Amino acid sequence: MSSPVRTNKELCMRAITHDNSGTVPRQQNILSHKEMAEGSDISVHAWRAGTAFKFWDCTVDIEQPLDRVHMNTYVGQLVTEYQGISTLRSLVRAYQEDFEGWTTYQFEYTSRPFKRAMLKTLERKGYHFPSGLTQNEKLVYLLDNKEAVRAP
Repeated sequence: MSSPVRTNKELCMRAITHDNSGTVPRQQNILSHKEMAEGSDISVHAWRAGTAFKFWDCTVDIEQPLDRVHMNTYVGQLVTEYQGISTLRSLVRAYQEDFEGWTTYQFEYTSRPFKRAMLKTLERKGYHFPSGLTQNEKLVYLLDNKEAVRAP
Protein backbone atom coordinates (compact mmCIF):
# COMPACT_ATOMS: atom_id res chain seq x y z
CA MET A 1 0.00 0.00 0.00
CA SER A 2 1.43 3.38 -0.94
CA SER A 3 1.81 6.14 1.58
CA PRO A 4 -0.51 9.16 1.28
CA VAL A 5 0.68 12.13 -0.72
CA ARG A 6 1.63 15.03 1.53
CA THR A 7 1.14 18.64 0.60
CA ASN A 8 3.99 21.14 0.74
CA LYS A 9 2.40 22.69 3.84
CA GLU A 10 2.28 19.32 5.61
CA LEU A 11 5.91 18.64 4.75
CA CYS A 12 6.94 22.06 6.05
CA MET A 13 4.96 21.68 9.25
CA ARG A 14 6.63 18.32 9.94
CA ALA A 15 9.98 20.13 10.01
CA ILE A 16 8.88 22.38 12.88
CA THR A 17 9.68 21.34 16.42
CA HIS A 18 9.22 23.05 19.78
CA ASP A 19 11.77 24.09 22.34
CA ASN A 20 11.74 22.55 25.83
CA SER A 21 8.93 24.82 27.04
CA GLY A 22 6.76 23.67 24.15
CA THR A 23 5.70 27.21 23.32
CA VAL A 24 8.21 28.60 20.85
CA PRO A 25 8.13 27.08 17.36
CA ARG A 26 11.66 26.33 16.32
CA GLN A 27 13.14 24.49 13.42
CA GLN A 28 16.24 22.38 13.70
CA ASN A 29 19.37 23.56 11.88
CA ILE A 30 18.11 27.10 11.44
CA LEU A 31 20.17 30.25 11.72
CA SER A 32 19.19 33.26 13.81
CA HIS A 33 18.03 36.45 12.07
CA LYS A 34 21.40 38.00 12.88
CA GLU A 35 23.32 35.07 11.38
CA MET A 36 21.18 35.16 8.24
CA ALA A 37 21.73 38.90 7.87
CA GLU A 38 25.51 38.69 8.23
CA GLY A 39 26.14 36.98 4.92
CA SER A 40 23.16 37.99 2.86
CA ASP A 41 22.94 41.77 2.24
CA ILE A 42 19.53 41.63 3.95
CA SER A 43 19.14 43.60 7.18
CA VAL A 44 18.28 41.95 10.48
CA HIS A 45 15.11 44.05 10.50
CA ALA A 46 14.05 42.74 7.07
CA TRP A 47 14.68 39.16 8.19
CA ARG A 48 12.64 39.66 11.37
CA ALA A 49 9.78 41.54 9.74
CA GLY A 50 9.60 39.64 6.47
CA THR A 51 10.29 35.97 7.16
CA ALA A 52 9.03 33.10 9.28
CA PHE A 53 10.97 30.12 10.57
CA LYS A 54 8.04 27.84 9.74
CA PHE A 55 8.77 28.35 6.02
CA TRP A 56 12.49 27.56 6.25
CA ASP A 57 13.36 24.67 3.93
CA CYS A 58 9.90 24.86 2.33
CA THR A 59 9.64 25.28 -1.40
CA VAL A 60 7.06 27.60 -2.93
CA ASP A 61 4.21 26.03 -4.87
CA ILE A 62 3.49 28.75 -7.43
CA GLU A 63 0.16 27.10 -8.25
CA GLN A 64 -1.13 27.92 -4.75
CA PRO A 65 -2.07 31.36 -3.35
CA LEU A 66 1.12 33.29 -2.70
CA ASP A 67 2.22 34.54 0.70
CA ARG A 68 4.77 37.36 0.98
CA VAL A 69 6.38 35.97 4.15
CA HIS A 70 6.76 32.54 2.56
CA MET A 71 8.21 34.09 -0.61
CA ASN A 72 10.66 36.24 1.38
CA THR A 73 11.77 33.26 3.45
CA TYR A 74 12.33 31.14 0.34
CA VAL A 75 14.29 33.82 -1.51
CA GLY A 76 16.25 34.79 1.60
CA GLN A 77 17.20 31.20 2.33
CA LEU A 78 18.44 30.77 -1.23
CA VAL A 79 20.45 34.00 -1.01
CA THR A 80 22.26 32.56 2.02
CA GLU A 81 22.78 29.21 0.29
CA TYR A 82 24.06 30.83 -2.91
CA GLN A 83 26.87 32.54 -0.98
CA GLY A 84 28.63 29.19 -0.88
CA ILE A 85 28.46 28.53 -4.63
CA SER A 86 31.83 29.29 -6.14
CA THR A 87 31.18 29.56 -9.89
CA LEU A 88 28.78 31.67 -11.88
CA ARG A 89 27.81 28.65 -13.98
CA SER A 90 26.81 26.65 -10.88
CA LEU A 91 24.98 29.63 -9.41
CA VAL A 92 22.96 30.28 -12.56
CA ARG A 93 22.09 26.59 -12.86
CA ALA A 94 20.92 26.48 -9.22
CA TYR A 95 18.96 29.73 -9.63
CA GLN A 96 17.21 28.49 -12.78
CA GLU A 97 16.26 25.23 -11.07
CA ASP A 98 15.12 26.85 -7.81
CA PHE A 99 12.96 29.47 -9.53
CA GLU A 100 11.72 27.43 -12.47
CA GLY A 101 8.26 28.60 -13.54
CA TRP A 102 8.44 31.92 -11.70
CA THR A 103 7.32 35.08 -13.48
CA THR A 104 7.26 38.73 -12.49
CA TYR A 105 3.98 37.87 -10.73
CA GLN A 106 5.73 35.67 -8.15
CA PHE A 107 8.56 38.15 -7.66
CA GLU A 108 6.00 40.91 -6.98
CA TYR A 109 5.14 39.00 -3.80
CA THR A 110 8.76 39.16 -2.64
CA SER A 111 9.92 42.23 -0.70
CA ARG A 112 12.55 44.52 -2.23
CA PRO A 113 15.38 43.75 0.24
CA PHE A 114 15.22 40.05 -0.67
CA LYS A 115 15.13 40.68 -4.42
CA ARG A 116 17.94 43.22 -4.14
CA ALA A 117 20.09 40.73 -2.20
CA MET A 118 19.48 38.05 -4.83
CA LEU A 119 20.50 40.43 -7.60
CA LYS A 120 23.64 41.50 -5.69
CA THR A 121 24.57 37.85 -5.20
CA LEU A 122 24.23 37.14 -8.93
CA GLU A 123 26.10 40.30 -9.92
CA ARG A 124 28.96 39.64 -7.46
CA LYS A 125 29.53 36.27 -9.08
CA GLY A 126 29.80 38.03 -12.44
CA TYR A 127 26.34 37.99 -14.01
CA HIS A 128 25.53 41.18 -15.93
CA PHE A 129 21.90 42.13 -16.53
CA PRO A 130 20.76 44.35 -19.39
CA SER A 131 20.20 47.94 -18.29
CA GLY A 132 16.74 49.42 -17.97
CA LEU A 133 15.09 46.41 -16.31
CA THR A 134 13.26 46.47 -12.98
CA GLN A 135 14.27 44.08 -10.20
CA ASN A 136 11.46 41.70 -11.13
CA GLU A 137 12.34 41.84 -14.82
CA LYS A 138 16.01 41.10 -14.10
CA LEU A 139 15.15 38.10 -11.96
CA VAL A 140 12.86 36.71 -14.67
CA TYR A 141 15.32 37.59 -17.46
CA LEU A 142 17.83 35.13 -16.03
CA LEU A 143 15.15 32.43 -15.90
CA ASP A 144 14.17 33.01 -19.52
CA ASN A 145 17.78 33.22 -20.72
CA LYS A 146 18.71 29.52 -20.73
CA GLU A 147 21.95 30.29 -22.57
CA ALA A 148 23.04 32.77 -19.88
CA VAL A 149 25.92 30.55 -18.88
CA ARG A 150 26.46 27.50 -21.01
CA ALA A 151 26.69 24.20 -19.24
CA PRO A 152 29.99 22.32 -19.55
